[in-house]
Amino acid sequence: MNHLPSVFIHNGILTIKNESYKKEQIQEELQHLKAFRKGPYQINEVYIPSQWNSFIKWEYFIPIYKDYLKNKIKDLYKKNHLLKILDVGANNGYYSFLMYYQLKNDHLNSDFYLIDPTLDFYLQFEFLKKYFPKEDQIHWNYDRIGWQEIHLESFFDVIFCMGILYHHSDPYALLKKMHFLLKPGGVLILETITINHSDYPVCLVPEKKYAGSSGIWFIPNKKAVMNFLRRANFKEILFHNERFILDEMKQNDYLPSLEENLSKDHTATIEGYPIPYRSFFTAVK
Repeated sequence: MNHLPSVFIHNGILTIKNESYKKEQIQEELQHLKAFRKGPYQINEVYIPSQWNSFIKWEYFIPIYKDYLKNKIKDLYKKNHLLKILDVGANNGYYSFLMYYQLKNDHLNSDFYLIDPTLDFYLQFEFLKKYFPKEDQIHWNYDRIGWQEIHLESFFDVIFCMGILYHHSDPYALLKKMHFLLKPGGVLILETITINHSDYPVCLVPEKKYAGSSGIWFIPNKKAVMNFLRRANFKEILFHNERFILDEMKQNDYLPSLEENLSKDHTATIEGYPIPYRSFFTAVK
C-alpha cells in the first residue's frame, strides 16, 4: 500500500518521498532537464545535485523569520487568514517550497505566486511540483514573466526578492515596483550580493564581468542598499546578516564555481574587485 508523500530536509537536501513514482521514471525525466542551479533535491532514492547549496541561504533566513518576520506575518494573516506571497526570480521554486512548509508548520495558510521568465527553471519547477502532496501543489502558481509585467497593486503580503537586485540595470525601478505590489504593512525580503567597501553608501560598477559573470550590473555596499530602499519609500528597513558565499556556489555541468573566479587567497575577484558577500534585508510598505 502506498504511503502519502512526505517532504523534509535531510543533511541540507530538500527530500521528497513519494512511492507513486519509480526510480527509472524519475531518472528518465531528469535526462530532459538542464543542470539545476537551486537545490539540491532528492526524490525517493534519486539525488539531484545543484550548483548552489541553497540550504545555506535558508539557514541564514530562518533566524530572521523566527525573530522578526513571523510576528509581522501573523499580523497580516489576521486580516483574511490567507497569506499571498510573491517569489521574484523564483528559479525552480526551492525557496517557495521551503517557505510554504515553514508557514504550514506554523498553521499559516499561504498561496505563492512564482515568477521567472527562464524556460529551463519553469520546466524544473513543473518536474518537481508533481512529487509533492497534491493538497500542497495548488498553493504554488508559476508564470514565466518578469517583475515588470505584474500589475497587481497592493496585492501581496510578502515578497521574496533574493539574488535579483544586481542583475538589473535599474534597482530603483525594481524596488519601486515591489513597493507598488505590496499591501500596506506588507514585507519585502531582500537578499542580494554586497561588498564590504567604504564608509559611504557606494556601488561597484564592473566594466564587463564580476567574478566571471557578465550578468551583474552593480554591487552595492549595505548602506547603499538601505538608501535604495528609503528612496523607494520603504520604512522599517533592517539589515539582518551577511556571509561570504564561497561554500554556497560550486561547479556543475555548465557553470564554474565561485572559487574558480576568485584570487588564490580569496581576497579579490579574478577581475581585481572586492569579494562578494550575501546580505539579508527586510523593509515594510
